[in-house]
Amino acid sequence: MEYKEIPLGMVKPSPMNPRKTFDDEAVKELAANIERQGLLQPITVRPCEYEDFADESIGEVVSIPIGYEIVCGERRYRAFALLNAKESANGSQGRFQSIPTFVREMSDEDAFEAMITENLQRQDVDPMEEAFAFGQLIGKGKTAEELALKFGKSIRFIQDRCKLNALIPELKLAVKDGKMGIAAAMLISKLDDDTQMKYYSAYSNNYQGFNRDTAESFVKSLFMSIDNAPWYQSDNQADEDFEGGCGCRCSECKLNTANHGCLFWEMKTEDAGRCTDRNKFYQKHVDFLLSMLENYSDRLIKVGSPLEAGKIVIVDNDEYCTATTKELKKVTYAAIRDKGYEVIKANEIFIGKCYYTDERLDRKKEQGKVYCCLRLFSYDRVQLSEEWRYFKGVINDDDAPTSDTPATLSQSAEAMKLIQKRNRAKEIAIEEITAKSRELATDLGEAKRKGEISDAEQLAFDIIIFTLCGSKMLKRYGYDSYGKPSERKYIDIIRQNQADRPMWMREFIRNIISSADITYNRLYQFCADAVLSEWMPKQYQEMVHDISVKLDKKLVKIDERLKELGYDSNGKLLPGK
Repeated sequence: MEYKEIPLGMVKPSPMNPRKTFDDEAVKELAANIERQGLLQPITVRPCEYEDFADESIGEVVSIPIGYEIVCGERRYRAFALLNAKESANGSQGRFQSIPTFVREMSDEDAFEAMITENLQRQDVDPMEEAFAFGQLIGKGKTAEELALKFGKSIRFIQDRCKLNALIPELKLAVKDGKMGIAAAMLISKLDDDTQMKYYSAYSNNYQGFNRDTAESFVKSLFMSIDNAPWYQSDNQADEDFEGGCGCRCSECKLNTANHGCLFWEMKTEDAGRCTDRNKFYQKHVDFLLSMLENYSDRLIKVGSPLEAGKIVIVDNDEYCTATTKELKKVTYAAIRDKGYEVIKANEIFIGKCYYTDERLDRKKEQGKVYCCLRLFSYDRVQLSEEWRYFKGVINDDDAPTSDTPATLSQSAEAMKLIQKRNRAKEIAIEEITAKSRELATDLGEAKRKGEISDAEQLAFDIIIFTLCGSKMLKRYGYDSYGKPSERKYIDIIRQNQADRPMWMREFIRNIISSADITYNRLYQFCADAVLSEWMPKQYQEMVHDISVKLDKKLVKIDERLKELGYDSNGKLLPGK
């Protein structure tokens, strides 16, 4: 290597230089410093053009350099060129006509490596230029380990920088312009071109822009949370080792972002991670759900089979969910049907969910108003849950199920509605008896009957009083689901007039069975039947007889239609149907 001052016109930038962008203001500032202090560090060049001439002193033709290519120092060269142009504009030729250089004979490979080394050692190195440089060196046979040792970087850093070369041009420009952070770029660069373009389109004009948060959110939307997978949500810890669908445990899978060596190692967290293969993730869901359905196999309605009391049907809840969950539902329901189980749209023969969990639900079941359904999804989560749903009104031509509903379900639905109608007819009869009982008790005016309390009166009174004894008393007798204690306000009057106790008891009974509470209270209805049969035997028996006759006629008619549909009065399929 020799030092020379070479005319500026003989020096030119190298097309191999990986540094393509220069800050004009920084170059001007450097030119001002050189003008004041001189060029403190000469640039490095190599001869690139030669001219032959005869050297008479040695009697040979020799080649002398007439052009030089910059190896290191293009920014200093640009600053020097600004000062040269300034001198020329002033009509003077002086300090900046020639530039101080170190001249070295170098091969293309050596020159290129020197250029890259100088650029990579700058403090303001552009990540994209860094990525290009590392990529070029690896392309020429260097290893990530060698580069990591040479430049004092980690092997992971070298590999990640090289990955930035996979960015689409639009995002490379965003990195160069400072619109995209390096953390976001490293995440997005690992996606294919079409997916990168979706990210670019989504956030190029979005106020959030290209940052780590948007990149992570975008990538997470592509991948699937293992923590939320049903085999991790299960109460059985052993389910986390489920290998169905993909033949691998999530805790050991290299497609899991939580595991070492995963492409998306930046997303590694303390949770179970995210699956980066959607097809395998979906298949694992399908296999796990099918294994869970084995617990219901004896009760599940099969494809082409009618609904039946005591059975359960899988329903597809048409509720909001993301496009990815819709795709998972589609794959899951297809696999379930292939397994032989029926899946129906929840709104085809059912309306809203029944939210009662107490005796009111039991009442709805007895009335045939609800049917047990198995739900597999809750919005964007896989969650098996049994729920009771109300049947729609009796099917007619206006609200028949859609064409893709099996005909057997249509027939079943009509049968279930008839069960409802049958039970409702019984209820109406009871309601009529109750209403008439209330009227009869009201017509009495007051309890005037004297004498000893009858067995029926005593039983009615005891039941009524017992339901008002309070929860602790009720629990002593193993009855803790009905009634609350009542406070008596006339203790002194009662103590002073014990002889009138039978009359008070009858009056209390009469008040109860003539109140609105009897409409909803079966115990009070029993009391009304017991005491009114004694108090007003003729009127009461005539009223019950009239309503019972009407009920029998209705039940006969409904039973005949149920038999035509192949069901008994309890909703069970008749033999051979």
